[in-house]
Amino acid sequence: MKRFGVTAAALAAVLFMTACSSSVHEPDTVEETAPPAATQPAAAQADTAAPEDMEAPDAVQQPAETDGEVRIFDEAGVLDGETMRRHNDSLCRLAQMRLIECGICITASLEGQSPESYAAGRYREAFGEGTDGFLILVNNDTGQDVIYTEGACSICLGAAQRQAAVMRATPLLVGEQYDAALDVLESVGELIPAAVLDRAGVFTAEQMQALSDMAAWQDNTCGVLLLNRLPGEAAEIPPTQAQDTDAPTEEGTEAAETAGDEQDSGEVPEDTERAETEEDTAAAARPASSQELQALTAYAQTMCEQLGMRSLLVFDMAHTHCAVVGCDGVQDGIWQTWQEEGAYAACEMYFQKVQE
Repeated sequence: MKRFGVTAAALAAVLFMTACSSSVHEPDTVEETAPPAATQPAAAQADTAAPEDMEAPDAVQQPAETDGEVRIFDEAGVLDGETMRRHNDSLCRLAQMRLIECGICITASLEGQSPESYAAGRYREAFGEGTDGFLILVNNDTGQDVIYTEGACSICLGAAQRQAAVMRATPLLVGEQYDAALDVLESVGELIPAAVLDRAGVFTAEQMQALSDMAAWQDNTCGVLLLNRLPGEAAEIPPTQAQDTDAPTEEGTEAAETAGDEQDSGEVPEDTERAETEEDTAAAARPASSQELQALTAYAQTMCEQLGMRSLLVFDMAHTHCAVVGCDGVQDGIWQTWQEEGAYAACEMYFQKVQE
């Protein structure tokens, strides 16, 4: 009976310890089991899903901007947000330092157009007509990528140079390495002269290269800028006597074609042709008013600072005068040379003077 009592007591002790052991591990088991998704509070679900839901619009839908400038148009949705921002910033810097318009469009559909026509329409939609610039079209529809140019960039960026950039980028695009491919395509912007900014279509490509070599002697810290009109002047400016007759605009431009046709046909009245007599030349090359010159000088100073130069020569083709900042005592001589020998000779004189 005593043995039975001892046995019963031992059995009771074992059962008690087993029960205690079960009560310790049950809570661990419950904590390791995640609650069903259906019972999760709505706020918790939103917090859990937020990172993925927020990343998609940033990567595909939202355009990159810099001070309101949008220069990346990812219609195909292949770039992430960081890549878009980086390339948009790069294009904005290029636009500011070269005084041009530039952009990139990636499309999955040409909407039945040729690559060139689609790029031209996209460029003008983004930057307007009559501007100087280029647009890189990454064509994921038919695979024919193009770099479309307008204005001065059509002279600076020849067909061979544009095609070479496209050929270098093609293997990267085939491998969907868009970030690296865009770096290659954007590099064409570096071919645009940094210190010879002909935005009036006066110089040939050869003349711009020669003047760029002169500017390189000064590490591109001195430059020239030619404008048909100052920003804010909307009126179209007709050709003036100040334009360099030895430096025609890019063949095929509307202005060159019109001038050439009129000259060949002889339909242009004598009083609208370039002045050839001393009387006509004197009337055309009248000195600028003090107000016009002050405005041009202020603009030249602003642009000199923006471009990071120590000296800048600006031609105003509309009013037939020029302004020089950062190089004293040369403006009158440069203006006279411009009137007598043309803009190219005036620029040569300027670079000689800043070197002295």
